[in-house]
Amino acid sequence: MVEPVVVIGAGPAGMTAAWQLAKRGIKVEVLEQDKMVGGLAKTICHREGICYDYGPHTFHIRETEASHRVVSEVQSLLGGRYRILDRGTRIYLEEKYFSYPPQIREVLSRVSLGLGARIWLDYLYAALRHAFNPARQEDSFEEWGVRNLGRTLYNTFFGLYSEKVWGIPMSQVSSRQAQRVAKLNLKNIVLRMLKFKADPETYFIKYFYPYGGIGRLYDRMAEEVRSSGGTVHLNATATRIETVGQRVRAVTYEQDGLERSISCSSVISTLPLVEVTSMIIPALPPAELEAAGKLNYRSLAMVYLLINRPSLTDYHWCYLIEPMFKCSRFSEQKNISPELLPQHQTVLCVEVSCEYGDERWRAADADLARMATDDLARMGILQAEDVEEYSVVRVRRAYPVYRLGFERVLHKVLSGLHRLENFYTIGRHGLFMNNSMDDNVEMGMRVAVHIAEGKARETWWQDVLAWTQLAGVTSLR
Repeated sequence: MVEPVVVIGAGPAGMTAAWQLAKRGIKVEVLEQDKMVGGLAKTICHREGICYDYGPHTFHIRETEASHRVVSEVQSLLGGRYRILDRGTRIYLEEKYFSYPPQIREVLSRVSLGLGARIWLDYLYAALRHAFNPARQEDSFEEWGVRNLGRTLYNTFFGLYSEKVWGIPMSQVSSRQAQRVAKLNLKNIVLRMLKFKADPETYFIKYFYPYGGIGRLYDRMAEEVRSSGGTVHLNATATRIETVGQRVRAVTYEQDGLERSISCSSVISTLPLVEVTSMIIPALPPAELEAAGKLNYRSLAMVYLLINRPSLTDYHWCYLIEPMFKCSRFSEQKNISPELLPQHQTVLCVEVSCEYGDERWRAADADLARMATDDLARMGILQAEDVEEYSVVRVRRAYPVYRLGFERVLHKVLSGLHRLENFYTIGRHGLFMNNSMDDNVEMGMRVAVHIAEGKARETWWQDVLAWTQLAGVTSLR
């Protein structure tokens, strides 16, 4: 009997891997602890006629061959039922809206004269200083940003907002990975501001979006897995990964109060590293388990406000970068998928960054809804009486926190897992990367090809090093 590949987690990376393996005739069993697939990219139906995504989502279309290949493959699932949309992202500053990424002409023409002068002078000084003082091997996100943009532009559009989101000074965040957080490369932002061509890996102006919500994409993948003879187990929580020598032999999971075990040929995990390392039996060395526990996450509370108005904005999401705002970002679902909501109502998703267990995490839903409403009222978007109802979704591990020196810790964990010859860890949590949905889908495709074609294990490790930017990490001072 042919043993299946077990995929733990049915988010974008895991569900894509399962779909691609099943498409190649390989038996697959997916374990998902939630009642639906999609992970952080699922679509929730609050009640009949009112649905919304689990936070704002887009599937980027970048001007690269790899991106077009991935997009074409994924679109084939949807039978033409998707939209191609222009990027609609804004920054709110000084009671004005700016495009994102920021454009130098727009910034300088619309901010106050004093701020514009400081931005321009600081940038010129930074550019000259950088020309005669090359970057060191490693420094913080703050140092890197100030060196490339100047203090004023960095603080205004990136620094203060980033500290609000991450909850720590950006002088404590690694520049090597912090730029991944918002898909930013500050040098390329400057090039784009000055009308030069920027890195197509970083920037995109279009994305596609399925009719029926972003979760429809992963529902279709699950349907394809089942139709190919695979199995998607919902409400199934993986509990143990059993190994013999340097190979995984079985995965144990709990479902409906019962414990079951699946013998497997390979395992693909998208679980957080701190969770999956603790599930492996016999246990990994204590130093590797300890290292996994040092990889921290920022938590998130998403406040959904049902508004008794047809619409409120003409963009998908907006960053609230000024310190007076307690929330960090909001999005309006209706601007990308009007079919999910009634014509006379709209929903805003307002994001509140927090630390697991802190005051904001423990706050009552009503208090978080009031915080979100107050910020939007301050912008003049709505009044409290416009809100018919609210709901709150809390995400314990929303974004990896890239503290200085985290690379060495991550390298130790991934190196330990790599010793297992038939074990693959991928995705946002599986590689401790705050990457985009299209990146995770591409990872799922790549791991499926690797397993299906029986490629050398070392080629997979090289992919991991490239994705995580850990090549040469052991030489970091």
